[in-house]
Amino acid sequence: MTGKKSGRLIHLGEPLDSDLIDFCAAHYDASATSVIRTALQQFIENRLTNEPEMRRRFESARKARLKEGSNVRLINNGD
Repeated sequence: MTGKKSGRLIHLGEPLDSDLIDFCAAHYDASATSVIRTALQQFIENRLTNEPEMRRRFESARKARLKEGSNVRLINNGD
């Protein structure tokens, strides 16, 4: 998954590049994008669930990003 030969936009370095290729093949030829999306979503959810201070900083960063030149409004889900 490295170099211009692969056409990859993300370079994880070894051994993760090779591990991802092998995992995708073993996981019913899943795309690297779908594997990374799933893993990243699970990682984020886990950290935010288990680290309240991380959740506070995350929500603060999100509010600041959405507030910049946007008409998007955040809706509190009751948490």
